Amino acid sequence: MENKTKIFWIIVGLSLALIYADNVRLNFGSSQAQTAGLMIYFDQDRKRMFEGPVIDGMTLLDTLAASAAAGNFDFDFALDENGKIKSVVLDGRPGGNQHWQFYLNKKPVANPDLPEIRIRAGDLIEAKLE
Repeated sequence: MENKTKIFWIIVGLSLALIYADNVRLNFGSSQAQTAGLMIYFDQDRKRMFEGPVIDGMTLLDTLAASAAAGNFDFDFALDENGKIKSVVLDGRPGGNQHWQFYLNKKPVANPDLPEIRIRAGDLIEAKLE
């Protein structure tokens, strides 16, 4: 009777381990499929990559704000007389003649469009000082 009890608990333990492993694999796969990335090129020697979940209705501007909060750097923008974004400041930059140019999946995005462009899973956003 003692051996049957041990075998029972071994089977229960293995079953739970398999269920857990399968659940982790499924959750990992689904979370990976629902993320987008943001690469910020602060200068030649400093760049930072952020990756996070895509929330329904999330915009490029939302992505910048969330990454700034997570990455602990300053994020601000200035509006023109029509209420459109005319310039963006990341980590106290730009300065002089430089400005932030944004790319969504390698295609340039104009600053006024930042709050209107929706992000999808798998997107890559890049921010470069130019």
